[in-house]
Amino acid sequence: MDTFIELNCDLCHFKLTPYGSKVLKDGIICRNCAEKLSKWLTDKQLKQFSLQDIENHLQYRTRNLEHIKKFKFDKVIKGRYSLYIDSENREFVISKAMDLVADNSDVIRADSIESIQIQKINNENNCCDIFVNINLINSEITSLSFKVNQFSAIDFNSDIYNDTVNQAVLLVDTIINSFQL
Repeated sequence: MDTFIELNCDLCHFKLTPYGSKVLKDGIICRNCAEKLSKWLTDKQLKQFSLQDIENHLQYRTRNLEHIKKFKFDKVIKGRYSLYIDSENREFVISKAMDLVADNSDVIRADSIESIQIQKINNENNCCDIFVNINLINSEITSLSFKVNQFSAIDFNSDIYNDTVNQAVLLVDTIINSFQL
């Protein structure tokens, strides 16, 4: 006889579903609670978080929502991930969302940037993916890493490859030059 154990979210205590739950250092949270977290947190990072860390992070997300409502950008670089820069307050947002407030996109301070780089990950058959990686000195989000190309595995010898590299360079240069890093 098979025994089924019903598990509940350690944060909201609702029943867990088979999809979207996230494992933590000392518990598990449901898909609904996980959707409230920063989009930049990876599953690997979440495995290092305790329930207390998640509660603190959710408080940060509440503060961030108020911050993003007041965020005023003066520069925008559109792309798969768009870059929004507030030069006056030395802050930026990188987001796939059109509505930054509804998405509760993370507002990042320029002085929290530790390093920024473009990374090319080679695949088979002369193809690759282009990423921008930004490491942060930040207690809530330690890195932003995103794929610039829309489709996987772009050919080195294509115009799409050149356009994607140019887009990555534009994003990185705009951040560096906007904040004189």
